[in-house]
Amino acid sequence: GGTDREVHVLMASDRDQFPGLLVALLSVARNLADPSKCTLHLVVGSEEMSLMDELLSCFRSELRDLRVPAPRVELHEVRWPPFNITRFPTFMTKDPGVDDNLWGYRKPLIWTKVYPHHYLPSLSRVLWL
Repeated sequence: GGTDREVHVLMASDRDQFPGLLVALLSVARNLADPSKCTLHLVVGSEEMSLMDELLSCFRSELRDLRVPAPRVELHEVRWPPFNITRFPTFMTKDPGVDDNLWGYRKPLIWTKVYPHHYLPSLSRVLWL
């Protein structure tokens, strides 16, 4: 059986991952039983926020061509986690001693999946993709 519950999906991306984000958005939208009961929450950096209009326009255009109704989309600006990530030790780098070649642990976007409640505090259930 189905459910009448609203579905909330949280995703985070930077500019380099926008092609994959678009594919993921289209996949989710095409496979929803009822797109009107889904909200896609997208977390991006402040510098990428201006690019989202174009990405979402492409998303909606593709769905129109497929005759698939678009779910709601809400944008959220990335937030720093509640601890100082700049102090992560250098052994977490790909190349020891090269600070700017970290695996991303010092970037706030990677922590979105650990702190969904910082973006959606009123929700008790969120899917992370």
